[in-house]
Amino acid sequence: MPDGVNYKEYDVNPYVKGQNRGTERIVTGDDGSVWYTNDHYHTFTKIE
Repeated sequence: MPDGVNYKEYDVNPYVKGQNRGTERIVTGDDGSVWYTNDHYHTFTKIE
């Protein structure tokens, strides 16, 4: 993922109180980029 971009993270699966959030995330950048990670930020796939 590029440096100099501000990112927001979103859980792929809905949060259930008392349960682990899992490792899947969608990450969006203020440059319009969208990324998917299924291993909690170790690797990313650009999806847009």
